[in-house]
Amino acid sequence: MSRAFSILIVFLTLAGCATQKKGSELPNKVSPSRENYSKRAENKIIPLKQMVEIAKQKGPKAVQFLATDLFLKGNDASMRGDNKMAAFVFEHLYSLKPEDNFIKRKYAIELIKLGKVEKSLVLFEELFKSESDDPRIGLILGGIYVALEQKEKARGIYKKVIKDFPHFSEACIFLAKSYAKDEEYKNSFKYLNRCEKGDTKNAIYSFYKGKITYERGNIKRATNYFNKSLSIDPSYYQAALALGMIYEEKGNFKSAINVYKDFLENNPGSFAILSRVVKLLFAEERFQEVIPYAESLVSLDPSDLNLKVRLGILYTDAKKYTDAIGVFSEILKEIPDSDKILFYIGSLYQQIEDYEQAIKYFSKINPKSNLYLDGNIQISQILGVLAYDAFIKGDESKTEEFVAFVDDNSSNFPDSQFDFRIHLVEFYEKIKRFNLAIELIEDEKESKELSENMNYYLASLYEKNNQYKESRVIIRKILDKNPKNAQAWNFLGYSLIESGENLDLAYDYINKAIKLRPTDGYIRDSLGWYYYKTGNLQKALKEIKTARKLIQDSDANLDMVISKHLAIIYKDLKKYDEAKKFYNEALRNCTAQEEKNLLMNEIDALEKLRLPASK
Repeated sequence: MSRAFSILIVFLTLAGCATQKKGSELPNKVSPSRENYSKRAENKIIPLKQMVEIAKQKGPKAVQFLATDLFLKGNDASMRGDNKMAAFVFEHLYSLKPEDNFIKRKYAIELIKLGKVEKSLVLFEELFKSESDDPRIGLILGGIYVALEQKEKARGIYKKVIKDFPHFSEACIFLAKSYAKDEEYKNSFKYLNRCEKGDTKNAIYSFYKGKITYERGNIKRATNYFNKSLSIDPSYYQAALALGMIYEEKGNFKSAINVYKDFLENNPGSFAILSRVVKLLFAEERFQEVIPYAESLVSLDPSDLNLKVRLGILYTDAKKYTDAIGVFSEILKEIPDSDKILFYIGSLYQQIEDYEQAIKYFSKINPKSNLYLDGNIQISQILGVLAYDAFIKGDESKTEEFVAFVDDNSSNFPDSQFDFRIHLVEFYEKIKRFNLAIELIEDEKESKELSENMNYYLASLYEKNNQYKESRVIIRKILDKNPKNAQAWNFLGYSLIESGENLDLAYDYINKAIKLRPTDGYIRDSLGWYYYKTGNLQKALKEIKTARKLIQDSDANLDMVISKHLAIIYKDLKKYDEAKKFYNEALRNCTAQEEKNLLMNEIDALEKLRLPASK
């Protein structure tokens, strides 16, 4: 009987006769408190019966007073999902006013919800005879017969409803489905066609013909029916969904997406279609396209936190940081202690350089969280930026705050102390206190072996501190391990050029690097700079232009040094317009303020050279 019960609930929902609030669901079971309440009420059956009899004896006013009270209690129980109590109350209300068909219907529906289908059947048979103007009664009665496996009686009811109400499509659909279930497809289509002739603007008949045809395996014909359904009613989302799913099952996701997109152009608020197109676009990694659809879906279902997270990530990837912050802030209202969301928001504020807000959110992460360390590392990086900005303005108070934070966290997280100290290294490099930066890396070197990249970094710091010998010792150790390391040969060659030592040996080193990596733009730049230092400007220009093109082809971000080298060469060639062009390019790609100032001074000096001689 459980299947019969579930079928009846579907019929009740479709018929629109259920009394519960829109959007609510029937609970799987009554809560213990409600169940006990129902049992206590059952213990009062005799008194309630007596109250009904007393009211009848006293007359219409007493009957109406008690009926009103019982209806309110029964309706409240039904809306709360306590169907047992509702049926109990409506049973006595029905005995009080047996001639009231509305109460009879309420009582019969509660019986169905309790699974007492046979008892409900008698009531609905009476209602069907007395309320011939309401086709929904026939729909429910037919559903009861289906649940009781009396299909011929059900079909008879549906046929009568169709005869009396030709435009009541639900009865036609249930009748057609009944025949299709028994593979009586001729009868199924007979009624669908008959109903469609009298209701030509209703897309449901073509849709169900397509659905039945699809279940029989004729995909092409089913597709035609679904298309016809959409031509009748372009807003009939079930047909669009069916068409899209056919393409999805074939693996033709592009066509499925097109079907959904076409439908959404005229029906942008269709939740079912939006859900499908968003899912497919994510699966196909068409992230830029999915954003507007995901936005619409979130507006329709703000409670879907998973979708909000994905939308926030999409905004981040698209560099729409403010929009991403808005989405993640909404999520944070629902889950205020989420360490991941706090970290996301902190990172987004970091991207837009609102460092105060970034620190605020990183600081909110619980110390017990796995992201607490990462949050503090980000704070360390931010404090380094703030300290540098203050330093170039002559304020070293931020430097003290930054150093104290790094020291504290290095002590608190000994296994990750260098993750904090590296920010201090970068800070010291920016303010040209290279000896302090070197000291921190050398301290790290004493406790564990440095990575190759960190060794390069240490060597570059020694170079900047004019400690060429120490720098080259590090690079030669890298070459001892890997003699085919082109970057290491290039480092040595460029180091000799910059220090003005043994340019012939520098040329040999750079040539070794070029043979190992002939298309490396940075190595070609070193060769060009060698030619510049030896006075061969044309060869220098050719090599560095080649270097610039190689880097442009592989990386959108041009190296500031290459642009600067070109500017210097053009300046020496007295091609001042070209020189200015590349100085400006270098300026655009420069991040260090001090270097920016030097480039602007070069541009100002170049302007003076370009001025005509005075008379």
